Amino acid sequence: MSYKDVFGFDPDEGVASPTPLEDMAVTPDATSTDPETPAASTSSPDTSDEPTPLMFSGFSSGRPLLIERPSLYLNRLHGSIGSLLIPPENDQNSGIDGRVLCSPIMSLPYPILYGDERFPDEDAASYPLLRAPANHPFNPDTDMLDTYALTAVLSLYAAGMLYDDGHDLLTYPIQNRYEIPDGIWETATDWVREYAQQLASLNLGRTFGFALRHPEQERDSLTTLFRVWDVTMTGDEIIADATEAANRLAPDWPFDNFEPFKE
Repeated sequence: MSYKDVFGFDPDEGVASPTPLEDMAVTPDATSTDPETPAASTSSPDTSDEPTPLMFSGFSSGRPLLIERPSLYLNRLHGSIGSLLIPPENDQNSGIDGRVLCSPIMSLPYPILYGDERFPDEDAASYPLLRAPANHPFNPDTDMLDTYALTAVLSLYAAGMLYDDGHDLLTYPIQNRYEIPDGIWETATDWVREYAQQLASLNLGRTFGFALRHPEQERDSLTTLFRVWDVTMTGDEIIADATEAANRLAPDWPFDNFEPFKE
């Protein structure tokens, strides 16, 4: 299947694969006014319900589990984690860059904690993905961090603790010990076991295809992602895998409006 069949356009010749560049840090402009790259912040919506939900502005891609074009994705992750954590002075863990989980199966900002971080305010400290459920803790001997994180995200969605509102993420605050019902966790675990690889292939295809629409703007960010994700496939292979993955995911997609190749 061609690029045009999947994304509805023909890429310019010569931009089908990224050109390797020197290593570069992800340093988004957190003050950008571009509506497509909102700065991440937290605020509480006006509601009389208890408990009061929190709105984490700019934390979502706008499509649950799916990743947007490379520069927006990297800016969103970095800006979101930067709004949640304050690394210590003389930090030895690469600051915010070293505290961002960047995986093709993780769309939401997932913090990597070293135990020496501070939180700017109580809302930030209440972000659900800062804590693992007490009854399903992360086991570094048996769990891969990204698949564990995806399982946690799906479980929180299913439990009604997360909700995407456009590019904002609505959550209920979690500051202490909490549990996820075993049935919900097991269902999420089964989905991840069955479809994590397909989700990775689809998101890789999305970032690649969207970058082809904006080759000059996205070239450096795409190269960064390909390096981090250790991508060695050709452009044709990426698109073919993404198309097959979308077909496999469609019947069991856990959210409404599955539009795998739309931004």
